Amino acid sequence: FPATCTVKDDFAKDLGDEDVTPENTFDRARERAQTQIQPYRRWTGFFIYELPLGTGKRFLNSSTGVARHLFGGWELSASAALQDGQNETPLWQGPDIHGISNTTSRTPPLVARRPDCLSDPNFASERQSINAWFDVTAFRQPTTPGVFGSCGRGILRGPAVRVLHGGLFKRFMVGERYSFRLGTQVTNLLNHPNWSNLSGNALRLDNTSARARITGAAGATSGSAGDAPGARVLRLDLRIEF
Repeated sequence: FPATCTVKDDFAKDLGDEDVTPENTFDRARERAQTQIQPYRRWTGFFIYELPLGTGKRFLNSSTGVARHLFGGWELSASAALQDGQNETPLWQGPDIHGISNTTSRTPPLVARRPDCLSDPNFASERQSINAWFDVTAFRQPTTPGVFGSCGRGILRGPAVRVLHGGLFKRFMVGERYSFRLGTQVTNLLNHPNWSNLSGNALRLDNTSARARITGAAGATSGSAGDAPGARVLRLDLRIEF
């Protein structure tokens, strides 16, 4: 059957330490991690399918008159994007116990450092919610001068992208040169919520009112083409082709 289909799978691991300022300038190796915005997995797919109905097709090919115009010329399309979330880093703000930050007073400056990890902070998907995206009890604040937190960079999995768009179209031929296409297009067909990335406040473990909370639904990719994260929208259109 006449159809167009495109599928793309990406598996990526982009390790580096050049995009951050090291917490400990004498231990650059502990900054090596997956970069924040590079997802591990991304899958995209797109297809247009002409339904096998009507004259010259597999089914109802002998239909005539009104039936021929009613059953023939149908097209179905869909596009989807599935992507892992960003790789986020938890931080704990407090006085600089290591004495490596510049200050003009005797009071230690406030610095944001990675905490100690006591366990895997990532919840299973069924436990994740906009009010508790990760386990805040999996961390503790380092208290020993000269000993930095054990958590690595990018250990938190941010909200993923899950988007499906669809369309259904009917083409009417007028002679051999002209056709009309009437159809509907639906963005975010399943009306699946696509949450924004974890904000700086959500990653700050000392910010007890905002930590681990999702506060937006703009989508992890900020609504880039094909990944539009908004609520389900239906659009009707009529196109003349010649």
